Formats: sequence, C-alpha cells, structure tokens
Amino acid sequence: MPKLTTAAVEKYAPDPSQRREIRDTQAPNLYLVIQPRPSGVKSWAMRFRRPDGRPAKLTLGRVDLSDAEPTDDPVEGGSLTLRAARELANKIDRQRARGVDVVEARKAQKHSEAARTKKTFAAAAREFFVDHKTKHGTRPRRWRDDARLVGLDWSRGCDPAITEPKVKSGSLVDTWAARIVTEIDGHDVHAVVDDARRRGIPGLSRHNTDVSEARGRKMHAALSGMFRWLLQHRRVAANPATGVWHPPAPTARDRVLDDAELKIFWRAAEKLRAPYGAAARVLLLTGARLNEVMGMRRAELSDDGAV
Repeated sequence: MPKLTTAAVEKYAPDPSQRREIRDTQAPNLYLVIQPRPSGVKSWAMRFRRPDGRPAKLTLGRVDLSDAEPTDDPVEGGSLTLRAARELANKIDRQRARGVDVVEARKAQKHSEAARTKKTFAAAAREFFVDHKTKHGTRPRRWRDDARLVGLDWSRGCDPAITEPKVKSGSLVDTWAARIVTEIDGHDVHAVVDDARRRGIPGLSRHNTDVSEARGRKMHAALSGMFRWLLQHRRVAANPATGVWHPPAPTARDRVLDDAELKIFWRAAEKLRAPYGAAARVLLLTGARLNEVMGMRRAELSDDGAV
C-alpha cells in the first residue's frame, strides 16, 4: 500500500456510490475516509478493537489540506492535517496500550461536558423561564419582563418552550453565559443589584440617569426568584440572593386624585392620539399596571375576541 502524502490525500477522488477508506501506513489504525458524491467530504478516522474485543470506529476530524501546521496540539473534532492526524492517532494508540477504553472515555467526556453546560447561568436562566409555573399551572404574570431583566427577550405570543429568545448584548445572560450557577455567590448578586440601581439594568436602555431604587428591587427580585426555583429543583445548594441587601419597598402613598383632578385627567386623555388616550383611561378606570394595559390584546376584552 503506498504511503499517504498531502498531495495524495488531495488527489484521492470520491466514489460515486460508496464511501472510500484508505489506510495510512505511518500511523496505527488511521484511515482517510472519503464520503461518496456529491459531498465527497474527506475526514480522518481510526478503526480498532475495544478491550472487550468489539470493533470500534473513532472519527478524529475533517481533512485540512493546507500546508500550515497549527501551534496547538491536535484535538478531536477539529480540522487536521496529515501530520496532525498521525500525531493524534499515535496519542490515542498510546492510551489504548495502557488499557484505556477510548470509546467509553469519549462518551464519559461528552456526558460531563453536556452536564456542565446545563449548569451554566445562560442554560439555567432559559430553563427557569421555560419551566417555571405558578401553583395554578400558569406562567407568572410578569415572567417576560423578568426575563428581559436578565437578558432574555421573548416576543409576545410565542411559546418559550419552542422559541429561542434573543439575548440582549451586555446583559447578565450575555456576560455570565458560561458561569456555573453554583459558583455565583452573594457578592455577585449584590454587585449586580447595586450596579442596576446606580447605572441601569445591564443590557437595557436607561430611562433616567439618576440612582433608581426601583431598578435595584427589580433586579434582586428577578435573581432571587430564579435562584429560589433552582434551589427547589436541586440545581444549586443555596440561593445566593438570600440575605443580600436590596432597596426596600417604597413607602405606601395615600394621595389620590379628587373628582376635579379626575375630570381634568379624563379630558386630557381624550386629546391624546390612539392608543395612548384609550390606554390612559383604562389605567385610570382599572388601576392596572402600565405594561399590562399597553400589552393587552383585543381578545382579552371580550369572551369571543370579536371586534
């Protein structure tokens, strides 16, 4: 069998109907694999027997036909030159010589990496907003607003279980994406809450440049609720938001509009263009929250949704 060279690897053509495998004579168990047309993709793989005698195949990566050799050690899954493929094959063969079941070892590694990914802040935040339900089996009324506080933006009307949210640039989900939730502590939560009240919610535009106690309360409530759910579902051992200072609730106000002021408000609202005038009057009549009124759909105003 002729010795494989870079020129030979490049010259080998795909078969129109079946996969080709050309064995390398310079590295143990290394094969050049060429997929049939129309793809004709070329890759490196190893064939050998596992410790229990079962045959196995291990794909190393795609063929790299460039002359440039990377400065890093070759790794599985990347593009590999002929020299890098041989180096990686020899490394794996040494592991096999020590009695390592490399196939089982790779499965364990992938499982560990997958488990670690599920523990990141980005994954935990998405899982929380997708799966969290109230005791009545419905989503919390302001779940979408809380999701935006940490950086996840779902459009109204979508199903969050099947729709990927947009990640706000500069938000917690963006900057803390790879952080492991069990490693986030009270110092991290305090820093975020204090930064939110002083500089604004990360990833969201600021409506004023002053210190806002409301922003701090919202951020603390969002993180505390999320970590409380993660604690209940055994994703974390403790809620890092517990005991962390946050702005207290504002003093209750007993000031209300008198009849004359209500008339002025109502007449002023009539002069506003749609939908703001109508929204202002609904706010006055119901005492509902601003976002609830502005996000209201016509179907919510009647049983059958008729215009």
